[in-house]
Amino acid sequence: MALGIKEIVEITPSGQPVRFAVRIDDTIYRMFSYFRIGKDSSIAMRSYFESNYIATENIQVPSEELVKYKPYFSVTELEESAQPFKIHKSSFHKSGVLNIKDKKSNRMNGDADIISIPFGSVEDNIRLFYIYPTQYAKYPKLPEHSNKRHYIIKLPASSKNIPSMFEVRLSKYDFNLRAKLDEAYDSFVGFYDHETLMEYKIDIYTVFRRSPNPAIPNTEAFFREYYYSSDQ
Repeated sequence: MALGIKEIVEITPSGQPVRFAVRIDDTIYRMFSYFRIGKDSSIAMRSYFESNYIATENIQVPSEELVKYKPYFSVTELEESAQPFKIHKSSFHKSGVLNIKDKKSNRMNGDADIISIPFGSVEDNIRLFYIYPTQYAKYPKLPEHSNKRHYIIKLPASSKNIPSMFEVRLSKYDFNLRAKLDEAYDSFVGFYDHETLMEYKIDIYTVFRRSPNPAIPNTEAFFREYYYSSDQ
């Protein structure tokens, strides 16, 4: 991604899930998706990074301090607390409840709900989650003749070793998130979805940009941010 590029385009999913991928040369790597859960307006995300273990940590520092606190994520560092668990989805309920489950809807040992802000109480915008990808080659390739729609970010080969991140935000219809992104970041590309959470008049922004971390982590790092509201 060239320095100075700032671009966000509207997407019209008209169905679920909403899938994202990165293209380098002629190879497309599937990164993650988000989708509605059941019949309500809750959503979940699924990473396509394959792992049979999970290690978690509750980091209670402001997001701008996180890079100083955790400049990179080491498999060796996490092995001591890792447990066998194959994540299927990370859920973000409209009530504000956050949790992680496998394909059988089981939860990892010791997991407890995190209570964040309900969708209806978002005043302007919140960052729902963000991902520091590991090397793109560790993600599954999109088959050449796949009929699954993906929103693709095209990168030059020279960018494959540059640390990157995805962030997904919820933004009220009447809040100018684009202006805030322009002010905060030198370069980014992204997509905004006007449909999935229309019941709450909330747009979902998916933004890809250069990571503040100095190196590509050797495993994917996934963060959920949680907030408090006056209703809680």
